[in-house]
Amino acid sequence: MNTLRNEKGAALVLTIMIITLFLVFILGLFTVVTNTTKQVTTMEKQIDAQLIAEMGVTYFQRVVEKSKPELQEKIQNNPEEVDRIIETHTTTLIDSLDNPVTIDGDRRTFEITFEDYNEEERRISFHSIGTANNVKATANGTIVITISE
Repeated sequence: MNTLRNEKGAALVLTIMIITLFLVFILGLFTVVTNTTKQVTTMEKQIDAQLIAEMGVTYFQRVVEKSKPELQEKIQNNPEEVDRIIETHTTTLIDSLDNPVTIDGDRRTFEITFEDYNEEERRISFHSIGTANNVKATANGTIVITISE
C-alpha cells in the first residue's frame, strides 16, 4: 500500500503532459498560419490576374479611341459599308497588338480577343485574358462606335 501513496515522479509526468499540450497547441497554430498564408498568396495572384485583364480592356478601349479619326475617314470614303469597315478595323487593331502584351517581364501579360460585332448597336465585344504568375482571369469589354455625320 505504500507504493500507491508514493508521489515520486508525479511532477515529471505532469511536466511531460503540459509540454505535450503546448506542442499540440503550437503545431495547430502553425498549421492555421501556414494555410492562411497560402490562401492569401493565392488570392493575391487571382486579384493580380483580374487587374491585368481589366488593364487589357482599358488599353484596347484607348487604342480604339486613338484610331477613331482613321476609322471616321474610312467610313466617309465608303459610307454604305460602315459595319464591314468597323469590323475589319477592329480585327486589324487586335492583330496589330503585340498579343499577348507583356507587362513587367514574362510574368504578367494580357491578350485581347475579338468576340462579336453587333451591327444594330454598332457595339464591339471583346475579351481580355490577363495572366499573372501563371494564374489566368478574363475581363469582358465593349465599345460602342458613334459615327458623326
